[in-house]
Amino acid sequence: MKQHTKFFIAVLASSLAIAPAISAAPLKFDFGTETSAVFPGFTRVSDKTISSADASFGFVKTAPKAYDELRPNPLEGDFVYSKGKSTFRVTLPNGQYKAWFLYGNSRYGQRVLVPFPMKYQIDINGKNAVDDGIKDWQEFYTEKYFFRGYSYIYHAGDDFYAKYVAPNFKQKIASFEVTNGYADFTLNDI
Repeated sequence: MKQHTKFFIAVLASSLAIAPAISAAPLKFDFGTETSAVFPGFTRVSDKTISSADASFGFVKTAPKAYDELRPNPLEGDFVYSKGKSTFRVTLPNGQYKAWFLYGNSRYGQRVLVPFPMKYQIDINGKNAVDDGIKDWQEFYTEKYFFRGYSYIYHAGDDFYAKYVAPNFKQKIASFEVTNGYADFTLNDI
């Protein structure tokens, strides 16, 4: 039996993308508020997008809180933040898939503030796909987290976004299989 790899692009905390069969277009979701800008080619998912029998995607039962923040890029300017566990379900034909996640956040106004979720975890159908959290307090108090940017000095003409904001976003691709007609993406502190 020939298996087709499908691709699912998911930008959680910002976006998520899934791509169906080789010749089909990927499913692309931009997570944010009901009114935030949606990146071209992506589908809006907000805290009001709840899964139901007639919906092909949505959060199961309750959705995480949605945010819209000042960013030059609408893909990274809005997001959902799941402090506890929440599940986003997508109806998909059975088969092999790949998911692309763009996650992270940094708020800026007068200064850059980088929130530090402790887990940064996403499971797909019960199997871990993203596990990028802070492991212990020694890791937290390093230049990677707590002292990040300490040695960066702003110079006139620096691209503020590229130097201080963009590095706080990460990407991950994960393979998964659908056997029951849908994929559950469980978000935990991301």
